[in-house]
Amino acid sequence: MDKKASSAVDRVTSNENPLQVSGVEIVGKRALCERLGWSRPALDRRIRADKGFPVLRCGNRGTPWQFDIDAVLAHLANSPAPRRDPASLLPSTCRTPDTPSREALCDVRREIARMQALRRVIEGLMAELGGVIDRISTALGYAGMSSEVGPEVSGHGDGH
Repeated sequence: MDKKASSAVDRVTSNENPLQVSGVEIVGKRALCERLGWSRPALDRRIRADKGFPVLRCGNRGTPWQFDIDAVLAHLANSPAPRRDPASLLPSTCRTPDTPSREALCDVRREIARMQALRRVIEGLMAELGGVIDRISTALGYAGMSSEVGPEVSGHGDGH
Protein backbone atom coordinates (compact mmCIF):
# COMPACT_ATOMS: atom_id res chain seq x y z
CA MET A 1 0.00 0.00 0.00
CA ASP A 2 1.17 3.50 -0.60
CA LYS A 3 1.68 5.96 2.24
CA LYS A 4 -1.59 7.83 1.60
CA ALA A 5 -3.74 4.64 1.53
CA SER A 6 -1.96 3.28 4.59
CA SER A 7 -2.69 6.37 6.64
CA ALA A 8 -6.33 6.39 5.44
CA VAL A 9 -6.72 2.79 6.56
CA ASP A 10 -5.25 3.67 9.93
CA ARG A 11 -7.97 6.29 10.40
CA VAL A 12 -10.87 3.81 9.99
CA THR A 13 -12.95 3.91 13.14
CA SER A 14 -16.20 2.31 14.14
CA ASN A 15 -17.88 5.70 13.62
CA GLU A 16 -16.66 6.37 10.06
CA ASN A 17 -18.11 5.28 6.76
CA PRO A 18 -16.52 2.33 4.96
CA LEU A 19 -13.22 3.00 3.21
CA GLN A 20 -12.24 1.62 -0.19
CA VAL A 21 -8.56 0.69 -0.46
CA SER A 22 -7.35 -1.19 -3.55
CA GLY A 23 -10.90 -2.41 -4.20
CA VAL A 24 -11.22 -3.73 -0.64
CA GLU A 25 -13.97 -2.21 1.52
CA ILE A 26 -12.57 -1.80 5.03
CA VAL A 27 -15.01 -1.14 7.85
CA GLY A 28 -14.93 -0.74 11.61
CA LYS A 29 -17.12 -2.55 14.14
CA ARG A 30 -20.06 -0.15 13.95
CA ALA A 31 -20.27 -0.27 10.16
CA LEU A 32 -19.86 -4.06 10.19
CA CYS A 33 -22.68 -4.41 12.71
CA GLU A 34 -24.91 -2.18 10.57
CA ARG A 35 -24.16 -4.19 7.41
CA LEU A 36 -24.79 -7.53 9.14
CA GLY A 37 -27.79 -6.35 11.17
CA TRP A 38 -26.05 -7.49 14.35
CA SER A 39 -25.68 -5.83 17.71
CA ARG A 40 -22.20 -4.95 18.92
CA PRO A 41 -22.30 -7.62 21.67
CA ALA A 42 -23.35 -10.23 19.07
CA LEU A 43 -20.35 -9.32 16.91
CA ASP A 44 -18.02 -9.43 19.92
CA ARG A 45 -19.35 -12.89 20.90
CA ARG A 46 -18.89 -14.16 17.34
CA ILE A 47 -15.30 -12.85 17.15
CA ARG A 48 -14.46 -14.56 20.47
CA ALA A 49 -16.14 -17.85 19.53
CA ASP A 50 -15.10 -18.05 15.86
CA LYS A 51 -11.31 -18.31 15.70
CA GLY A 52 -11.44 -18.08 11.89
CA PHE A 53 -13.40 -14.81 11.79
CA PRO A 54 -11.60 -12.50 9.32
CA VAL A 55 -10.18 -9.51 11.19
CA LEU A 56 -7.70 -7.23 9.44
CA ARG A 57 -6.70 -5.54 12.68
CA CYS A 58 -7.73 -6.12 16.27
CA GLY A 59 -8.57 -2.88 17.99
CA ASN A 60 -7.63 -1.58 21.37
CA ARG A 61 -7.54 1.87 22.97
CA GLY A 62 -6.91 4.38 20.23
CA THR A 63 -6.64 1.70 17.52
CA PRO A 64 -9.88 0.81 15.72
CA TRP A 65 -10.90 -2.64 14.59
CA GLN A 66 -10.71 -3.23 10.86
CA PHE A 67 -12.57 -5.76 8.74
CA ASP A 68 -12.67 -6.55 5.03
CA ILE A 69 -16.44 -6.64 4.53
CA ASP A 70 -16.24 -9.00 1.53
CA ALA A 71 -14.06 -11.46 3.47
CA VAL A 72 -16.47 -11.34 6.43
CA LEU A 73 -19.52 -11.96 4.21
CA ALA A 74 -17.76 -14.85 2.45
CA HIS A 75 -16.71 -16.34 5.79
CA LEU A 76 -20.25 -16.11 7.19
CA ALA A 77 -21.69 -17.67 4.03
CA ASN A 78 -19.29 -20.62 4.24
CA SER A 79 -19.22 -21.30 7.96
CA PRO A 80 -22.15 -21.78 10.31
CA ALA A 81 -22.24 -19.94 13.59
CA PRO A 82 -20.23 -21.77 16.22
CA ARG A 83 -22.45 -23.72 18.60
CA ARG A 84 -21.80 -23.01 22.23
CA ASP A 85 -23.21 -24.49 25.36
CA PRO A 86 -25.71 -21.84 26.59
CA ALA A 87 -24.42 -22.33 30.12
CA SER A 88 -20.97 -21.18 28.97
CA LEU A 89 -22.46 -17.78 28.12
CA LEU A 90 -23.18 -17.16 31.78
CA PRO A 91 -20.60 -15.28 33.79
CA SER A 92 -18.43 -17.71 35.74
CA THR A 93 -19.96 -16.43 38.99
CA CYS A 94 -23.38 -17.62 37.74
CA ARG A 95 -22.26 -21.11 36.76
CA THR A 96 -22.88 -23.77 39.34
CA PRO A 97 -22.88 -27.54 39.23
CA ASP A 98 -26.68 -27.20 38.94
CA THR A 99 -26.51 -25.09 35.75
CA PRO A 100 -28.56 -27.03 33.19
CA SER A 101 -26.76 -28.72 30.33
CA ARG A 102 -27.31 -27.82 26.69
CA GLU A 103 -29.40 -30.97 26.24
CA ALA A 104 -31.59 -30.09 29.22
CA LEU A 105 -32.12 -26.56 27.87
CA CYS A 106 -33.06 -28.01 24.47
CA ASP A 107 -35.56 -30.34 26.15
CA VAL A 108 -37.10 -27.41 28.02
CA ARG A 109 -37.33 -25.36 24.81
CA ARG A 110 -39.03 -28.28 23.02
CA GLU A 111 -41.49 -28.67 25.89
CA ILE A 112 -42.27 -24.93 25.87
CA ALA A 113 -42.87 -25.05 22.10
CA ARG A 114 -45.16 -28.07 22.55
CA MET A 115 -47.13 -26.31 25.31
CA GLN A 116 -47.49 -23.18 23.17
CA ALA A 117 -48.80 -25.28 20.28
CA LEU A 118 -51.29 -27.01 22.61
CA ARG A 119 -52.41 -23.62 23.94
CA ARG A 120 -53.09 -22.42 20.39
CA VAL A 121 -55.11 -25.57 19.64
CA ILE A 122 -57.12 -25.19 22.86
CA GLU A 123 -57.79 -21.50 22.12
CA GLY A 124 -59.04 -22.46 18.66
CA LEU A 125 -61.29 -25.15 20.10
CA MET A 126 -62.63 -22.75 22.73
CA ALA A 127 -63.49 -20.20 20.03
CA GLU A 128 -65.22 -22.91 18.00
CA LEU A 129 -67.10 -24.11 21.08
CA GLY A 130 -68.23 -20.55 21.80
CA GLY A 131 -69.64 -20.31 18.26
CA VAL A 132 -71.50 -23.61 18.66
CA ILE A 133 -72.96 -22.49 22.00
CA ASP A 134 -74.10 -19.21 20.42
CA ARG A 135 -75.83 -21.10 17.58
CA ILE A 136 -77.52 -23.49 20.02
CA SER A 137 -78.73 -20.67 22.28
CA THR A 138 -80.06 -18.79 19.25
CA ALA A 139 -81.88 -21.91 18.04
CA LEU A 140 -83.43 -22.40 21.48
CA GLY A 141 -84.48 -18.75 21.74
CA TYR A 142 -81.86 -17.62 24.22
CA ALA A 143 -80.18 -15.10 21.91
CA GLY A 144 -77.53 -13.04 23.67
CA MET A 145 -77.52 -15.28 26.70
CA SER A 146 -74.75 -17.67 25.69
CA SER A 147 -72.45 -16.29 28.37
CA GLU A 148 -75.18 -16.37 30.99
CA VAL A 149 -76.92 -19.36 32.44
CA GLY A 150 -80.12 -20.07 30.53
CA PRO A 151 -83.41 -20.99 32.23
CA GLU A 152 -83.21 -24.15 34.22
CA VAL A 153 -84.59 -27.06 32.29
CA SER A 154 -86.02 -29.91 34.28
CA GLY A 155 -88.55 -32.60 33.66
CA HIS A 156 -90.49 -31.80 36.83
CA GLY A 157 -92.69 -29.00 35.50
CA ASP A 158 -92.84 -26.06 37.92
CA GLY A 159 -90.23 -27.35 40.34
CA HIS A 160 -92.37 -29.63 42.58
